[in-house]
Amino acid sequence: MKIHSLRGAQEILRQVPGMVVGAGVTAWARSGVADLLPKYEVVAFKDSSELGQLRNSFPVKVAHKRLGKQNTGSILADEGIQAYLKGLPEPRWLFVYKSSKKVEELVDRLGLKLVGNRSEVRDAYEDKRQFRVIGEQVGLPLVDGETLKIEELTEEKAQEYVNQWGKIVLQLTDYSRGGGVGTFFIHKQDEFADFKNFVRRRSKGRTLEWVNATRFIEGTQASIAGCVTRHGVLTGVVQGQIMDQPELTATHGA
Repeated sequence: MKIHSLRGAQEILRQVPGMVVGAGVTAWARSGVADLLPKYEVVAFKDSSELGQLRNSFPVKVAHKRLGKQNTGSILADEGIQAYLKGLPEPRWLFVYKSSKKVEELVDRLGLKLVGNRSEVRDAYEDKRQFRVIGEQVGLPLVDGETLKIEELTEEKAQEYVNQWGKIVLQLTDYSRGGGVGTFFIHKQDEFADFKNFVRRRSKGRTLEWVNATRFIEGTQASIAGCVTRHGVLTGVVQGQIMDQPELTATHGA
């Protein structure tokens, strides 16, 4: 069955039994699907100023805990949130931006059903190094480039890439934070120094081993959302991306 509109998606999703709960640092970040589901609530970390307006559309429960990291795992670890979730009608579905092993352990303990891929399925394809390996195996046309150890990417090696392609993209394959963190555009010496400084800072407490070095492709930045299911592949339209707008970009180094 093809879905051609939000109304079509709404008709299908309204058949979902039980309660869907979105979990996010802010409730607003999980508000997008509220009108598509018959029973939807949100658990959040921050008691932010827009909650009064959001609660006109769906219930919001805020975690009492104010210690630890601000992420989904911290929200689900909150005893008040756990008691709240256990009191909801079954089946209870949890909708998150991105799962993790810690989140999945809490999901299983609380008897929730996770909306989305578990980490053992997602990680192999999210890993940018592994994606190039899989892409080569299945014959995908990949952007010119290669994967190498970070210590092998010397200033001289980077300059060879720049001489060959004009401008290059460096992506830390072991760094999975979103929003472009861990991606660098290089075409002059000081930009490569910024990359090496970032690696040195972010190597504390984590292992950063591999980097993809590829040719920069000129053109319109675009993306497409897709979801592989047992019934087929669900895709959205090709959409433009807003990148590096001064009003939306940090004014200092990450």
